[in-house]
Amino acid sequence: MRRRFRDEARNEVRDQTRALWEQLMNTTKWPDSADEQAWQEAATALRGLARDRNARTAVRRSPTLAAALEAASRRFVAGAGREDALAVARDLNQQGILASVEFMGEDTTDPGEVDEAVREFTGLVSAISASRLRASISLNLSHIGLAVDRATAEANCAAIAAAAGAAGVEVVLNMEGDAYRDHILSVHADLGSRLPGLGITLQACLDQTDDDLDRCLELPGRTRLVKGAYDEIQRAAGIRGRSVDERYDRLAERLLSSDHPCAIATHDPERLHRAADILGRRSHRAAEFEMLLGVARDRLDHLNRQGFQTRVYVPYGDDWFLFLCHRVAEHPANLATAITAMAAQFQRTVGAPVRR
Repeated sequence: MRRRFRDEARNEVRDQTRALWEQLMNTTKWPDSADEQAWQEAATALRGLARDRNARTAVRRSPTLAAALEAASRRFVAGAGREDALAVARDLNQQGILASVEFMGEDTTDPGEVDEAVREFTGLVSAISASRLRASISLNLSHIGLAVDRATAEANCAAIAAAAGAAGVEVVLNMEGDAYRDHILSVHADLGSRLPGLGITLQACLDQTDDDLDRCLELPGRTRLVKGAYDEIQRAAGIRGRSVDERYDRLAERLLSSDHPCAIATHDPERLHRAADILGRRSHRAAEFEMLLGVARDRLDHLNRQGFQTRVYVPYGDDWFLFLCHRVAEHPANLATAITAMAAQFQRTVGAPVRR
């Protein structure tokens, strides 16, 4: 009798797993590699799935699907624990590459989870300092209270950045979606003058970034320049395709022509070439190139061999499903790699058909 109930429960989980897999495959389009619009839609669909709390809960409850999805994240995530990230950072340092470490998470509304995230970031600061790693910290304000209220986020950010500053560790705020963007900019503006190690990320795809950069250049913290997520690029009024590239180049030149600490954070080979050309003609000791873990490593190594300062973004934690769908989808070429790894693992464990 017990065995029958156990088998029925196992079959129910298997059926639920197959159903969620089918939802994922139906949500995700399989466009031709040259179809940029379709890749944008696929990336947007995956981020929407990541924000679906029911989907995230179902993934956590299904060992089979969790294993398949986690397999896709291994290339881009250091591991579940802090020590995993520190080990990756240590290996990067030995190769002359800096690290930017993040405890993954966003849209955290539970006060207990917010407090836990703050403790983890504070512990990460101590660990980086004790290990004498050449590493900074990246974080989402929505992970440490912004999804609750702005005051909580600002107080928590100030505490983390103060501890980091005392330890000689830099902190850079990630840019998030529309609902949070103005709050992130205002928190950075309020704290940046008294916490010089606090930096921020700006998105080239947005009209307001020119003005935002003016304000950031008046503060001491590092400015990280990214193109912006694909759905944000798609929504940006009057900015499409080459226009985003041209805007990125112009903003990057402003940063690199200043003495302001900055990070050119892109995997686009043409953008990298243009930025490297500017740096090759002038001295800027506080400029660096930053890329994601597991992405375009050959380009980063090439820049490193040329003598430029380079950094790799190293995320860790158990929120890899959100990272995989929400973050990796910002770079469509990664989408195929992630889905391929996920499909292979899923077929091994469940035997679900994969439609292409």
